[in-house]
Amino acid sequence: MVMLIDPTPEEVEEFVKHVKYNDKGKGVSIVKGVKVHRRKSGEVVFKAVRRMQDHTYTETYYTFNDALAAYQRLVEQHTWTTGRLIDLTGQKFGHLTVLNRAKSRYKTQSYWVCECDLDGNKVVVSSKNLRRGRATTCGQHQADHLKKYHEREREESKKYGTVIDTLTRKISKNNKTGTKGVYMLHEKDGRVKYKAEIGIGRQKKQGSKYDRLEDAIKERNLMEEKYFDPVLEKAKEDKPKDHDRK
Repeated sequence: MVMLIDPTPEEVEEFVKHVKYNDKGKGVSIVKGVKVHRRKSGEVVFKAVRRMQDHTYTETYYTFNDALAAYQRLVEQHTWTTGRLIDLTGQKFGHLTVLNRAKSRYKTQSYWVCECDLDGNKVVVSSKNLRRGRATTCGQHQADHLKKYHEREREESKKYGTVIDTLTRKISKNNKTGTKGVYMLHEKDGRVKYKAEIGIGRQKKQGSKYDRLEDAIKERNLMEEKYFDPVLEKAKEDKPKDHDRK
């Protein structure tokens, strides 16, 4: 099919009629930067596509005019820089300040020496990762923080038999009952049951199955009182006072 030039609504409608479903997800270009896709359900969508040297920007719309406007916006936001080096010296990306360009054997991409203001470390980062926000620190600060976190976890596990954070963790977004530690079970006969369980350290305590959600919630609360509350109370007593930390 031949692309159109400044098509009218009638021409767009006629063009769309001839677009068929493609199981590989390929669309048909109606004008430069806009493709028409017919989904398996028969629904038609328009995609604005802006191809760059190392990335393709795509946005999906239900009308041709919206997709065309989106393509024009993408053109303004993302312009070609082939053959022209963008000097990042002095610019700051998160905690990284670009000092100078680094030597690289790659001709298609530039690399930069950056200094991290968190710990003063220097690191070499590609311009692509800097400009897209993929690199904002040298990584050492996160590594040190993670190391301290794991050390604290080991200390708590040895002292309390569990990690305190796991006892106060928020409810999972996949939970369908609205109560932490209470789950919905579908029996073979089609009936729905509710069950409470609780984990403390490496042990998991199972509750009974109930027909009513309220009963499972009640058992879960009793489990927390029995297994969680004593540990949380002891951790609260062991927590250093404010004046001890100064």
